[in-house]
Amino acid sequence: MPNKNIIHSYYDNKDQLGSQIPSFQSRTSLFQDQISRGNASLLLMWVKVEDQGRYMCYTSTDIDNSENVIELKVEALIRNVNIKQVNDTITCSSERIYPEPELSWSTNPPSPMRDPPEIQLMEDGLYKISSTIVKNSTALSYSCTVSAGRNKRKTTLFKARRCFCCLLKDPS
Repeated sequence: MPNKNIIHSYYDNKDQLGSQIPSFQSRTSLFQDQISRGNASLLLMWVKVEDQGRYMCYTSTDIDNSENVIELKVEALIRNVNIKQVNDTITCSSERIYPEPELSWSTNPPSPMRDPPEIQLMEDGLYKISSTIVKNSTALSYSCTVSAGRNKRKTTLFKARRCFCCLLKDPS
């Protein structure tokens, strides 16, 4: 083996994980039924930000040896964009995002943009982002968009209008 930093090792028709880096234990596997067909793909589970980087894949058969560099890029999906109003202040926030996110506001009708958002790097390497604006008396809606890498999510807060609601009893 050309490198002692082993993520996963397989030879003699079985996994050989005695020298596996401890942070990868119980997180890697091969598609055992595919190896005889030439597929040595590695499944990495519970991916972490610190897994991002370059990896060397070394394969060896009776016929050939090969080395390939693989670049792993990590992105954490934007699951929620929260928007809330307290008095005349509207706050938009999202957390557990990677890579470093961006946040933008839009209003209907359009109004000038605000201060830049606050971005915090959390202990686990993921980001938290938030921004606060002051409510505009003419705006009918406030939209907040959070984006990171190829991910984007938008949430809109609509200004309440006077309405009349009634409940109808089900005739059945």
